[in-house]
Amino acid sequence: MVDGLSPSAIEVSQVNTRSYSNSSVSSTNNIFQDVGHVSNSVNIQVNAGVYNEAHQTSSAKGIKVLSKNIASAAIHNSSERGDAPKCHEGTRVAVLENITQWINDSGEDTQKLILWVSGPAGSGKTAIMGSLADKCQEEGRLAASFFFSSPSKSSHAGTKHRFVLTLVYQIQQHASLKGHLGQEVASTIVEDPSILGKHLKEQMEVLLLRPLRDCRGRYDVSVFPKIIIIDGLDECEANQDQGSSHDEHQGPQLTRQRDQEEILSCLLQAATDPAFPFKIIIASRPERTIRNFLLNGPIADPSLISHRFLGDKWDPSKDIDRFLLSQFRQIRREYPHLRSPVHWPGEAIIARLVKAASGQFAYAQTVIRFVRTPSKPPQVQLEYVLGTRCDPGVAPLEYLDALYIKILNSTPNPALTFQWLLAYRWFQRKTGGRTPRESATAWFFARFCETMGGEADFVFGDLAALVRIPDHSDVDSQYDFYHKDFLNFLDDPRRSRAFRSHTGVEMSPRSGLSIALCEA
Repeated sequence: MVDGLSPSAIEVSQVNTRSYSNSSVSSTNNIFQDVGHVSNSVNIQVNAGVYNEAHQTSSAKGIKVLSKNIASAAIHNSSERGDAPKCHEGTRVAVLENITQWINDSGEDTQKLILWVSGPAGSGKTAIMGSLADKCQEEGRLAASFFFSSPSKSSHAGTKHRFVLTLVYQIQQHASLKGHLGQEVASTIVEDPSILGKHLKEQMEVLLLRPLRDCRGRYDVSVFPKIIIIDGLDECEANQDQGSSHDEHQGPQLTRQRDQEEILSCLLQAATDPAFPFKIIIASRPERTIRNFLLNGPIADPSLISHRFLGDKWDPSKDIDRFLLSQFRQIRREYPHLRSPVHWPGEAIIARLVKAASGQFAYAQTVIRFVRTPSKPPQVQLEYVLGTRCDPGVAPLEYLDALYIKILNSTPNPALTFQWLLAYRWFQRKTGGRTPRESATAWFFARFCETMGGEADFVFGDLAALVRIPDHSDVDSQYDFYHKDFLNFLDDPRRSRAFRSHTGVEMSPRSGLSIALCEA
């Protein structure tokens, strides 16, 4: 009994005490439960943060690995393609509009997913593809591009080995795809880095088609880029260092054809997959391997492939006329003594040049570069070009070859100049152009071949119409041939026979030139 309290009061007190005690325990338990909830929440958030950070790090690692295995020189806006040809303003309008309509599903054959643009050497295929790529890039419609080039630029841009990887890298970089497709691609590379060395069709399936299927429904197709542009497929060569399995049993020409067919098979595989949302443009010369695969072969599908040939249908002579008028107008501005007569060189001369070009922009561009060569006044250079003679009815390449021969003969020692060019071609094939330090740089080649200081300037000084000559201080750049067909001219004994008959060019036995020519 508690003093001063009645039994009923004591009972109430005991009940209240029990209630308080139970309430305290309950409150304490609730506090610990709340703390537990907070602790669990913190753990979940911390763990999620760690996971996300690890996931992001893994994705970044995968994309970084991919970026080191692409042919960056093959991308349309790479620094190595800074001097790549583009369509002159106001030219090639009809063909560009036709292709653009096909891209936008508003022209002929819009239901077909592959467009093959073919044309002879010098017809302006690369300029058209370059201008088209720039326009599509500006409008957000370009998914990826790959411009094949000779080993003088980059060995990776001249072979098949980084073809798919370069396309995948560009596609996953697009803003509308980066969040989903990029993560899928990165995860795949981190889990299986060996995919970077597998066959093209395997790379296409694992790195692009499968991720596209997995991501379906998670992106807005309406904001997707629309087009992939492939230029110069006929220039794809067998890599001497990373040859395919055919190399030991087949010649380089057959290996080259197999590589081109593998690329085409890979593109066909993509175009026929329902998850693949892009159209594909392929530009090349109409070589038999490519033509048979796309149009005449057993797997050629007329419902899938459309063809544009850069022939007379597109009126290239009108575009060449417009180009020459514009260029001669600019030359007159640069040389005051040519402003009178106002219309130099005159309509008749321009018509003669247009006829000689026979639809080949390479001819017109080479003429203008030669006229601009600073060794002689423009009117003297033009008269020299006009002295080129070809029999009526000859093939267009005959005019171009005659122009090449005329320009080479304008050098102080044509036979020696041709020998240097052959030696440089040997250097290109030997080094492959993997990196600037490993490639046939102009600076190294000149030091290798010269028997006295300044000889390279003497030999190449008048070739500005055909070759871009790096500055003396530039030790990393290569001689850049403006037109691919000039390389074909050098390599073809029939076309360059006028110089191959030259003998007796004096060379020091210690000169690298003699070594290169013996090996070539």
